[in-house]
Amino acid sequence: KWFTFVLYSNKHNDMLSKTKSQSSSGKRICLLFYFCFFGLHFAFGQGGTWTWISGDSALNAPGVYGTQGVPSVNNHPPAEYEPVEWKDKQGNFWIYGGTYPSMSDLWKYNPFTNEWTWIKGNGLSGQNPNFGTKGVANSSNTPGQRTYGAITWVDTSGTFWLFGGYNFSNYYTTNDLWKYDLGTNEWTWVDGSTTMNANGVHGTLGIPSPSNIPGARYEAASAWTDSLNKLWLFGGTGFDDSDRVGDLNDLMKYDIS
Repeated sequence: KWFTFVLYSNKHNDMLSKTKSQSSSGKRICLLFYFCFFGLHFAFGQGGTWTWISGDSALNAPGVYGTQGVPSVNNHPPAEYEPVEWKDKQGNFWIYGGTYPSMSDLWKYNPFTNEWTWIKGNGLSGQNPNFGTKGVANSSNTPGQRTYGAITWVDTSGTFWLFGGYNFSNYYTTNDLWKYDLGTNEWTWVDGSTTMNANGVHGTLGIPSPSNIPGARYEAASAWTDSLNKLWLFGGTGFDDSDRVGDLNDLMKYDIS
C-alpha cells in the first residue's frame, strides 16, 4: 500500500508540475498576444486620426491621367466639385464627372494598391451627352458632364446606375437614367428625356407605369437599392409635373426587371 501511495503521490506531483508549466506557457502566450495586438494597434492604427493617402494638398490641382485603363500610383483625378460616386463589389471606389472643371471622366481607385485608373472619358471639359439608342449599350455613349448631386446606385449584380444631375457647362438639369457595365466598359441610356429641364410625370400614387418619370433634378443625395433590386430615390431640387422648379419630396421607385 505504501509503495502504491508513493507511486500515486509521484504521479500526482508530476501532473501538478505539468499543469503549472502549461498554465505558465498559456499565460506567456496570452501576454505575447496582447502585446502584439495592442502594440501594433497603437503603432500603426490609432483611432481618431486622418491619413493623407493620395492627391494634392493645394487648391485646384490638375489631374494626372496617365494611360487610359492602366493603374498607377502617380495618377489622380483633377480637383472636382461634387462628382458622383460608387463602390463596386470588389471594394474599389469610383467617381464620375464633377465641375470646376466640368468633366465627364470615369475614374477607379483601388484602396488596396493605392492606385487610380482613368477608365473612360476624353479628359476634356464641357462634354455633352451622347445618348445613342435607348436601351442599347455602345462604347461611344456617355452621360456627358454631370455634377451637383446626381443620383447613383449599385444594383445587386454590381452594375452602376446614374440619374439626373446638373450640366454645369450649359446650365441645365437632367432626368435621364443611365447604367454602366463594368465588364464591357459601356454606358447605356435606359430612360428619361434627352431634353433639358424636363418636368416629371408621377402618374397615380402607388401604380407603376412606363410613362412615369421623376422630373429633372439635382442635389438629390438620398438613394437606395433594396433586396429585390429596385432603385429608390427621394427628393432633390428640380421640376415637378407642372414644370415648376423648387425642392421636392417625392419618393420614387424604379423596377429594373
